[in-house]
Amino acid sequence: MSSLVKTKSIPLTTVLLLVLLASSGCTGKISQPDSLENPVFILLLDFGTHSSLLLPRATPGGYVRYSYGDWSWYVEGRDQGYRALPVLFWPTASGLGRVEV
Repeated sequence: MSSLVKTKSIPLTTVLLLVLLASSGCTGKISQPDSLENPVFILLLDFGTHSSLLLPRATPGGYVRYSYGDWSWYVEGRDQGYRALPVLFWPTASGLGRVEV
C-alpha cells in the first residue's frame, strides 16, 4: 500500500515572472556623454576581494582613496574562511575608508 502526499504546485506564470525579475536585475547600460567639458581621470582598483575608488584631490598631485566593505572582515581583520557566509549573505556592519595617497 502506498501513501500519497498532497503537495502544492507553483503556477508556471509565477515561476516565469520570478525568472524574469531575477534576470533583469543587472542589465543597466552606462554610456559616455557626447562631449566632456572638464574630464577627470579616476582609478578603480580591484584587489580580488574588494575594490577601491581613487579620485583626484582638490589640490593638484595625489588622490583620495575610498574603500567600502564589511566591518569585521576588512576593518577588524577577521577574515577566516568560516566567516565568509555571514559577510556575503546577512546584513552586517560596514565600514567606509578614506585615505589620501
